[in-house]
This record gives sequence, C-alpha cells and structure tokens, in this order.
Amino acid sequence: MAAMVSVRDVLDLPALAGARLVAGHAGMTRFVEEVNVVADPQTVRYVRDGLLLLASGSTLTDDPASLAELIPRLADAGLAGLAVKPPSWVDKVPGGALEMADGLAFPLIELPEETPLNDIADAILHVILDHQAARLRRVAEIHERFTAVALAGGRTRDVVLALQPLLDRPVAVVDPDGAIVAAEPVEAWNGIEADAGLLEHQIRAGEEHFGTIVVRSGSDGLDEEAGVAIERAAVAIALRQVQARAVAEAHEGFAAVSLEELVSGQVTDVDALAERAATLGWDLEPPRAVLLVTCGETQRGPGVTELRVLATAARQALGADAIVWVRSRNVAALVVPSSDDPSDRRRLAAALHRESVARLGAGPFSVGVGRPVSDPLQLPTSFREAQLALEGGIWEEGPGTIRAFEDLGVERLLAVCPPGDLADFVTTTLGPLLDYDREQGGELVPTLAAWLETRSVAETARRIYAHYNTVRKRLERIEELLGPVLTDPRRALDLAVALRVHERSGPPPRPTGQ
Repeated sequence: MAAMVSVRDVLDLPALAGARLVAGHAGMTRFVEEVNVVADPQTVRYVRDGLLLLASGSTLTDDPASLAELIPRLADAGLAGLAVKPPSWVDKVPGGALEMADGLAFPLIELPEETPLNDIADAILHVILDHQAARLRRVAEIHERFTAVALAGGRTRDVVLALQPLLDRPVAVVDPDGAIVAAEPVEAWNGIEADAGLLEHQIRAGEEHFGTIVVRSGSDGLDEEAGVAIERAAVAIALRQVQARAVAEAHEGFAAVSLEELVSGQVTDVDALAERAATLGWDLEPPRAVLLVTCGETQRGPGVTELRVLATAARQALGADAIVWVRSRNVAALVVPSSDDPSDRRRLAAALHRESVARLGAGPFSVGVGRPVSDPLQLPTSFREAQLALEGGIWEEGPGTIRAFEDLGVERLLAVCPPGDLADFVTTTLGPLLDYDREQGGELVPTLAAWLETRSVAETARRIYAHYNTVRKRLERIEELLGPVLTDPRRALDLAVALRVHERSGPPPRPTGQ
C-alpha cells in the first residue's frame, strides 16, 4: 500500500528543481501533510505536526544564528521540515545549527531563489491533495471489498483471503481461546507465538470479543491504509459472527417454542409432529423422558447467562441425542435413557449436575426427570412428572436435589390437590396444636412429629432432648386436644401428612409452565 507524501517526494517535484537538502538527511522519510508559507515571524508559534514550513530568511528571522534555538522547537512540534530561501541567507546558518538539524533528523532545505514561495507551496499542496484523494479512493475500495464479502455471507476464511493480498503479509484469525480459525498462507502459521513481528487487532462487537486478527508485520511495520484494511476486516468478521448468532438464536427460539408446544400437549397431530421433527432434526423414535435442571430457588430462577451455560452443560453431559432448550426459569431436555430403570435417569441427572458445577461453580443445581414414553405425543406426561420431581425435591429437601419421578412419595398426591384444600386440611387436623403452641409457648407440634417418626416415647425424648415423663405428659395433652392418636393408625396417618405439609410452609409447588 502507498505511503503518505514524504520530504523525499517533495524534493522530487519539478517546482523544487534546484532545491538542496543542507541538513537532516535522516528525516527524508518524514511525512508532509500540509504546507505553509511564513508571512510573519510569529507564525512559527502555531506550527502543527506534519507541516512543511516555507520561508524567506528575512521573514523567518534576521539572525541565521537564531536557528540553533528555533530548530529544536520545530522538531519537537513534529514539523516535517523547514525550507528557506535565498541560498545566500542559508549560507549564513552556523554549522552548529546544521549539526543540530542532523542530530534531530530535521530536514533543512535550501530553496532556489528564482521560484516564488507561493508556486512551491501550490505544487506541494497539489501533490498532497492528489495523494489524499487517492487514499480516500483506496479506503473506499477497501470498504467496498469487505462490505461485499459481508453481504455475500462470507465466512472468516473469506475475509482472510480478501485481507491478505491487501497487506501482502501472512494473516491469521484466532478465536478467544487462541486457536487458529483461518490463516493465509496456511504454511506460514504453525502456531501463534508472541514476537516483535506480530500485530494484533481485536475483533469486537460492543463488549463481546470474537477473537483476534494477527498479522506478521515484520520490522518495518504496517502503514495507515493497512490499518484501515485490518479494521474493516475485523468489522466484517464481527458482523458475520453477530449474524450467525442471530440466526442460531432464531432457530433455537423456534425450536424452543415447538418443544414447549409439544410438552404442553398443544401438539396432537402425528403427521404435523413428524414434519416439525424432520425440519428441526429431532429423532423422536426412541423412548424419551423429560429432564429439567435449574439453579437456586425455582421461584427466583437463574439469570439468562446462567441458563445459557446450563444449556451448554446439558448438551455436553446428556449426549448428542439429547434435545435441549432454554426456558424462562430452567433448562429442559428430552433425553434417551438406556432402560426404564430410574437409576439410569438418575445417572444422566448426576452427570448434568457435575457438568453444571464445573461450568458455574457450586450452584446449587436441582434436577428432576420424568418417566420415559415411547409415544412422543405422551411427552406432556413425562414433562409434568419432571416438574413434580424438580419442584417436589426442592420443596422436600431444598435446592440441590436430584429426583426421578419414582423417587417422590406422598408429594405425588399432594401436588395435585388444590392449595386451599391442603390449607384447610392442615387447619382441621393440626389447628388445636398450632393454636396451643402459639398461645402457650408449648412444644406439642415438634413432640408429635418426633413421636410419629419413632412411635417410641423414649426415642422421642432423646430426639427432642426432653425428659421421658415430659414427653408422656405432652402426648397426653395432645390427645386431650385432638382425641385418640397413639392408638389410632388412621388418625396418626392424617397427622403425619398434615405435618408434612405444614413443615414445608405450604403445599408442594404445583407444576407450572415456563
């Protein structure tokens, strides 16, 4: 790619025929971005980076010796150089000033006396404008090249193939983990080792990092237009990644809606289901069971990022035949157990639990699995069972449980009872004891719970750290308030169920939608 206009380019112009570089030869590669004629000595106070200053000796300063003080100031300001006429004035410049210009690589040019300064300035300005116009055309061409690649749906490999000829250097793109995604020429990249000859440009869209463009720039580095090409290539790759993600998310969204319709029982037509399965690549021939996993309390639910990581963990742990989708408060999967044995589904759930911990930390993660069904139209049954297993396990033991539907006990029955009926049952069955403990500060309810578990006065006393006689008196008081308990198995069962509901601060969660 072409460089900017340099001092050497300026000296090659016909308008500067006869000009002579008297000092600062090492600065011939300095870039000239604009030119100005000194009309007043005060002009030198307002110089800018990349400016080539043209002056007559008398306008610049009456004393050529003062250049020894002026040259360092101009060099520090980033000037491209100083061109002065007439030659007779330049001849008066002391040797110390010339040595200083040489030491600073600051070009000091002697201009021919016969050419007006304005003509020289016009010639230099013309070539600068021509160069800038050409540069703008090249930048536009670079932009159009990568826009065409992006509009054509070009992959990262296509972008690299478009970039490498522009740079004429080996180019590679690596992913965020440092693995090479595409390279040209391939043989130039046996790996990405850090060295002084590598230039790296991050590929980003907002805060999201998609990887890095790496160029073997060499010791001479890259020019500004090469930087523009790399930036446009990075934009094209980022755009492709964002588009690919949007397409994937749209596909996942459509698949998730379709799966929700399936497990909620909205799909009833076998032919329609077969068509949808073929479109989305589902294999619904083997018996499948619904699995649900969540993090923390189901009432609050994990965040969007956690759900995505959970879905990734599920795809990894449950195998390639699992159909996974993200819901609003949990992640669901249609899994293929190797048998009807619940232990096989517990094994899948445990594998998912381990993978979730590995990706997200301690959790806690809760998993529930329904029973497998051979008819996909019966998946709503397995889905409700998975919900009961998940929420019933959390209700019984708290977050972090793994439950197959067969692991549930009385919760299966309680979960289908209306909450109001369960609340009335607790009040009717335990109400007198609850009132007594609340008003008298007694311990009748925990005493009854311990006795129902042990059916032994002595063991109850040990469990609640009370005297044997104290427990007997409490049991007598319980029977005074409730009637026969110790000798009535049916009454004892009612009380055990009521205590189960009461101890969990309400009935088991009922199966919910999303």
